[in-house]
Amino acid sequence: MSTLSDLLSLLGLSPSYSYMLVLAYEVLSMLAYGRTMIEFVADRPVWKQVADILRERIRNGTYRPRQPIPSETQLVGEFGIARGTARTCRSELSTRGTWRACFRRAQ
Repeated sequence: MSTLSDLLSLLGLSPSYSYMLVLAYEVLSMLAYGRTMIEFVADRPVWKQVADILRERIRNGTYRPRQPIPSETQLVGEFGIARGTARTCRSELSTRGTWRACFRRAQ
């Protein structure tokens, strides 16, 4: 089985089911790899969706005061987004005053 059409014919499904199978695959892979669900084809930009998720985590206490929020690299890994998108999201949170950057001094 090398293609989606082969899988569909094996299961006796019409090609109209391909979208649902791809969506199901995406959801399962996000769950398997610990990613949070982001709608990449939604009418809202991805960075706004991620910023809303981080704002909610700050409100509900997942990220406490003086605790760092995830780095760009961590956001890329968790949400499966581009580094520029992660940077835009963090910049938006900083601009709106949701969080501020604090730099640690070397020991």
